[in-house]
Order: sequence, then C-alpha cells, then structure tokens
Amino acid sequence: MHLTVQPYHKNVYPRGGIVIRGQQVSGWLRQVQAMGISLEETSVYPIPGETANSVWGCLLVPGGEEPVWPDDPGSNVYCQCIGGRLFIPAGSRLYPQLSINELDRLLKDQLHFYHPETGWVQLPEPIQWRDVLVRPAMGDRHIVTPAESVFVPSRAMAFYKQSLSPEEALEELSAEFSRGSANNRPLSLREKVRLWLLRLLLGRARAGKMQSKWMDRLQADLDALEERNNREVDKLLKLFKKDPIEALKYAIPIDNDGVSRGGNTVEFVLSRLWANFSLLGNLLEGAGGGRGSATPGSVRLGHNQLNLLNQEYRNTAHTLMQNKEYRQAAFVYLRLLKDYSAGAEALEKGGYHSEAASIYIKYLNNKARAAECYEKGQLYLEAIELNKELERHEKVGDLYLVIGKKKEARPWFEKVVDQHLGHQDYIRAAACRRDKLEDREEAQLLLLQGWRSDREAVSCLNLYFAAVEDPRQLDREIRKLYADETAIKNKEKYLQVMKQQIERPGVEQTVRDIAYEIVADRIGEDPFISSELQAFNKNDKRLIKDILLYRQQQRK
Repeated sequence: MHLTVQPYHKNVYPRGGIVIRGQQVSGWLRQVQAMGISLEETSVYPIPGETANSVWGCLLVPGGEEPVWPDDPGSNVYCQCIGGRLFIPAGSRLYPQLSINELDRLLKDQLHFYHPETGWVQLPEPIQWRDVLVRPAMGDRHIVTPAESVFVPSRAMAFYKQSLSPEEALEELSAEFSRGSANNRPLSLREKVRLWLLRLLLGRARAGKMQSKWMDRLQADLDALEERNNREVDKLLKLFKKDPIEALKYAIPIDNDGVSRGGNTVEFVLSRLWANFSLLGNLLEGAGGGRGSATPGSVRLGHNQLNLLNQEYRNTAHTLMQNKEYRQAAFVYLRLLKDYSAGAEALEKGGYHSEAASIYIKYLNNKARAAECYEKGQLYLEAIELNKELERHEKVGDLYLVIGKKKEARPWFEKVVDQHLGHQDYIRAAACRRDKLEDREEAQLLLLQGWRSDREAVSCLNLYFAAVEDPRQLDREIRKLYADETAIKNKEKYLQVMKQQIERPGVEQTVRDIAYEIVADRIGEDPFISSELQAFNKNDKRLIKDILLYRQQQRK
C-alpha cells in the first residue's frame, strides 16, 4: 500500500505534538523553556536528518489525558496525531484514509513521523534526560549573610522635631550666655558692722516699742542709708528713660516680698548685674546689687520706688514686644518681674515654642497651653503626650494624622465616638466616624440612630439625607424612611426635614407628596399646620390666601 500526505486547508486530526528545528540539544532546551513546557511531563523524540548520523530536530509529545499546550509556540510548529501512532504536519491529511486497526498492523505499534523534507521515519526511544544532562560541579563556597541593614524609605511621609525635656530646655536657657565680670565696690568692715548693728537694734527696739533720743538718732542714721538707696534707684530710673536696654543690665529683680531675693538685707548700689539677657541664668558672680554681700541679697526700697521700678520694667517689656524683641521682653518678665505667664506668652509670640512650653509646665502648671506651644512649634510627639494626659482624645488622633500615623490615630478617634455616644450626641459621633475614621456607612447608621432615639432628630435626618448625593437614591431613601421610620409622634418632625429637602433637585415631587400627606393627616388635630404648606409652594400666592382664609374660619 502506498501512503501519501497531502496538503489540506484545515486540520483533520487532533493536535499531537510540537516540532522544534535545530541540531543542538541546548537549543531544544531553550525553546522548551521559552514555551513554558515541563520536561518531566513531555516525551522528546529526535528526528533524523537527511544524511547519516545527523539530526534535523525533535518532536515534543506532551503526556497526560489533557495535554497543556503553550499559548505561543514561537518559531516552532504544531503537528497532528493519527491513532496515537502517526504524526503528520499541521494543515495536511493522510491518503488513503486508514482505520485504526489497519494503521496498527501497518506501523506495528511503532511511532512514526512524516516530514516533507526527510520523509517517513520511525521515531526512536524518547530522550532520557538524566543520561544526557550533566550537572555542573558545585564549588565549595561559604555563604556570608550580611547584617540587617538600616531601612531607607523611598519616600518620606512626615517630618517632626525632637525637643528637649522641660528641665533640659530651662537648663539650656540658663547656660545660654557666659557670665560677665562685675564692677562692685564692697563695703568696708566698719561699714558692714555698723549697718548690721543698726538694723538689728532698730528691729528689736520696734518689737519692744522703745522710744528715746538715742533711738531717734539711730533711726535717722538708718534713714540716711535708705535715702542713699533711693538716690541709687533714681539713677536707675533715669537710665531707663535714656537707654532702657542698657538699664536692664543694672536692674534688680522684683519679687512678691519687695526686691531681689536673698538672705541678707543690704544697701542697693547701681552696678551691672547682668552680663546678657539669659532668661533663667543667675546674677553675675559677686553682683548682688547691694553693698556688703558677695551673694544676692534683698534690698529695702520705699513703696514709691518699688512701684516706679515695676512700671519702668513693664513699659520696657511692652516696648520690646512692639519692636519684636521677644526674647529680651521675656527676660524682663521672667527675671525682673517674676511674671511667668507674661514671659511665656512673649516666648510663644516670638516663636520660642519649646521654651514657652517649659515655662508653662514648670512654673505655671498649665499643660494645656504647653501642648498648644508644642503643636505650634511642630513638636508633635511632645504635644501628643501632653494631650494624652489631658484626655484630649480627638486632638491626639489629629496629631497622629499630621505625622502620618493613621493606624495609631484610629483608636483615639474610636474613643471620641464612644464619648459622644455616651452623651447621646449622635451628630458629633457621626461626624467623627465619617471625617476622621472614614467610615461613611457607620456614620449614616449613627444618624439614623439619632432620629430613632429622638435626640436632635431633625438635624440627624437632614445630615443623613445630605450625605446622599445621587437624586434617585435620595428619592428612594426619603420614601423608605417615611414608610418605615415615621409614626404619629414624629411625623411633624419629618415634615420639618422635608422643608429642607425641598431645595434638593430631583426630589421635589416626592417631598411635596409626603408633605401634603402629613398635613392632611394632622390638620384635623392641628389646623395651624396648614401654614407649613407655604414652604413647599413659595410662588403660589393663591395657596397662601387659602391658608389664611382657612385659619380664620377655624378661629370662628
């Protein structure tokens, strides 16, 4: 019998394999890998070439009952399979046609392949890849695992400052400038003893109510020393008029008891006390503002001089604030006037937020203002901690959002929602749920809960409808809630809600129908409800006249 393979316009037999052309086995493997075919599930048969001991290519025959074919065979071509024994190219047919039994007797259960270039060939055993492939020798290598590196983000989500603690901030202010040298002339030993004895004797004399000429002379002597004090204060006041900044270097602190703090009472001498305007630093070494003391003492001044000094200090601080010299103004308030509140405000206005916060915490015990200062200075971590202590849950959540920590902010907003629900404030709870937690559906449910519990019911339902943007959905919601969520006790409130919704486009007719139905239902018990119809027919002047006529008839 003479068998031939003839071209045909379609494939008559089922797909049976893929033909790869090439003499190199490595080329076959590359094509197999490119097509994504598994060698373990595929039989590969070499196809002999035209000359002896040559190879034209190979035939891939996938295994299994339902072979998996590649989406794109590339330069390779499919072939047909007849009776599971004979492979012919695609687009051809066998002539004459043979039955399966005839084909088995003819091929003797051997696989055969027909190729236009090489003709009929009997396929040998499939390639055993374990015998062909040789694994490369693995070198002896010691793998070193690098240490875990520092994560460098590709994009910075937030920046925030790290501030000093209040104690460190105040210490830094105290040591900000170096101390200068003082120009003090100490009292002689005789003058020191004399001044001390005078005050001691006169103090006891006043306690014992002693009166004599001798005591009068001693009092006159003491008054003379105090007069000298007053003359020194006058010099300081004149210096404030001439050069306030220079005068500050000689100014003495005022406290609640009088003037400069200390253990000794001394004579005030106009001398330089401050090397600079360090806000919390000490006096100059050996400069106490009074003769006879190597450490700061308290200076006795008359009430008039004390008031004048206080006024000059405050005028100077006010001038410094106007000139935007906030740090110098803070020096006057903090060191000279001991007015910590005004000093902190000056620092805050000047942008020294960390220092101002430290003053609020240590001297004023005002954590709320300190938290505001930290926030203004972008010291968000410190502001968060203070707001946690103050139980400002929403502010804590807001600050976490500012620094990009959305996950940490969520539980604090949950606390805000729970707090509002505890007070049955459904409007604020829904706003936090919608705006901060971005949970619109839950926010709508909270507003409905407010309507059902009659807590600001009209406002809750108006906000519920305001969140529905699609007119068709809004129309459905208005009808549904009227049918399911209204009763005799709250129909008039639903009418008030409809007065707001009549302004929404696309729902005017539905709103009017519901309004008319509510008015018709209630007008027998409350004739004055007819006036509500004006809100739904603002341009109908005839309706307004009818409403007035109806109300007059009801009065009769």
